[in-house]
Amino acid sequence: MWIKKLKMGKYSKSMFLKNKITHKVSVIFVLFSFTIVPNAFAQQMSEDGVKTLSQEQLDGFREQAIKTINDLEKFVQVIANKKNSLDKKNDAIELALDLFISDTTTIEISSLSSNKTHIYPIGGYLARLKLLPYLSVKITWYKIYLGTQFVKGPNGYYYGSATFLQKFEGRSNNEMGNYTDVTKRHIIIVLKKLDLLNGDSKTNKYVLKLGDIKVEETTHG
Repeated sequence: MWIKKLKMGKYSKSMFLKNKITHKVSVIFVLFSFTIVPNAFAQQMSEDGVKTLSQEQLDGFREQAIKTINDLEKFVQVIANKKNSLDKKNDAIELALDLFISDTTTIEISSLSSNKTHIYPIGGYLARLKLLPYLSVKITWYKIYLGTQFVKGPNGYYYGSATFLQKFEGRSNNEMGNYTDVTKRHIIIVLKKLDLLNGDSKTNKYVLKLGDIKVEETTHG
């Protein structure tokens, strides 16, 4: 993009710089607003957003969230299992991806051998998982804890969160030694509103999907 040069007086130049700085601040604020986690939403938004869902609905979505996380664990186990065929792993990857809100959803990966973490698109992570260079891989999730509420975000979606522990066990082969760790993970739960047509009438329905998965800490298993 190019901008035509203009001759400006001292007052015009100062106003231009002021407007430019204000614009940058506004853009940064908007970007920050859309990347904050649900806990921050809870601090900044009124309770009206929460109350538009009934307690019965919230209880139902909480149960569904636990089931969806458990379903994802089962697919991850199938993908990581060295005894399963490539076709079976690929089918599990497709089913796992369908649980997420978007193909741009990410997962953070950690290791005891490094204090750095890496972030991958969920599809890329699952593809890597089926090819890990171990003789056998066992992944177990436990102590799943779901947050107490769903909070309405600025995009109209409701956001919740859950934490769980993941135990990873890889048995040695010629390339790598035995490896075990336990990672505490944080996962975003999203209620996405869909508009459905039923004949001439229009109805609204929320569907539950999974969002980004973060690492809180990784320890020895």
